[in-house]
Amino acid sequence: MLTLWSTNDYSHLLNWQNEFSSSCINCLAWNPLRTNEFCLGSTHSTIHFCTIIEQTEDTDLRLQVIKGEIPLLLNEHTKTSCDITSCIYLTSTINLVLCATNYGFITCWNSRLCLCILHWKGDLNEICYMSTINHKLLTGSSKGCLKLWNIENLETNLGQINSTDSYVCLEFILLNISKLILSLFLEIMV
Repeated sequence: MLTLWSTNDYSHLLNWQNEFSSSCINCLAWNPLRTNEFCLGSTHSTIHFCTIIEQTEDTDLRLQVIKGEIPLLLNEHTKTSCDITSCIYLTSTINLVLCATNYGFITCWNSRLCLCILHWKGDLNEICYMSTINHKLLTGSSKGCLKLWNIENLETNLGQINSTDSYVCLEFILLNISKLILSLFLEIMV
C-alpha cells in the first residue's frame, strides 16, 4: 500500500493499493521536473507511473496510476519474472525513466507512453542502486560492483522525439533503436 502525507502539516492525503495484483513496491522515484509525478518499481515485472491530481473545487486528491510491464523478452531470458529494484528519472524534457532489475537488466522507459523503449544487461547480479549526474549513470549491484555508464548518446538520440504521439515515437524507435543497440554491443565487445 502507498500512503501520501502532507509535508506542511503531516496530515494524511491518500492511500493507493493495486487491487488486481499482489506485487510489492520495491522502489519509488520522483520526477525532478514535475513534482506531482513519480514511479513505483514493483515485483512481478511491473512499474507504475503515478500522477497526483489536485481537485480544484475541494482539497481532495486523486492518484492516476498507469501500469507497465517489463518486456516479455526479459522474463523469457531469466525464465522467471523480473523485479524492478531501483528507478531514477533522467533530468530531461523527454520523460525518461531508468529502472534496474534483480537480474541485472537496465530498462529505459518513456513515462508518458508507459513504454519500455530500450533495455540492456548491466550486471550479472541484482542492481540495487542507481544515480545520475551529467549524462553519467552509476549503478551498484548486490555484490558490491559499481559501474559508471555514459548515457549522453542515449539521452541525445531518444531526445529527438518531440512528440508524445505514440505512432511518431514508435516510428522513431524502430528507426534508431538498432543504432543504440549496436553502439552498446560494440562497447561491450571492446
